Amino acid sequence: MNMDVFLDLLLIAVLIEAMLEVVKGALIKWEWVTIALGAVICPLAGLDAFALLNLPLTVPGVPWLGGLIGAALTGVIASRGAYYLHDVWSRVRGVTDE
Repeated sequence: MNMDVFLDLLLIAVLIEAMLEVVKGALIKWEWVTIALGAVICPLAGLDAFALLNLPLTVPGVPWLGGLIGAALTGVIASRGAYYLHDVWSRVRGVTDE
């Protein structure tokens, strides 16, 4: 498996984990605030993790919508916070902080 495919799979795995955590924590109203902030700030900043990893999302017939969805989903990942991303990165590297 080459590194690009691994990074693609990692991005999708992080997104799925973030979405699962969102659903599990949906009863906490502040969770929705952080998701909304991430989903707004990332598109405004032009931050699309899918496009950065050469895995751009596309919507047939609406070329601009795929980038917007990619940026919003990147915001979901970002909304999980630095600790979450650090934890994922540590697992990928095989390092534990125990």
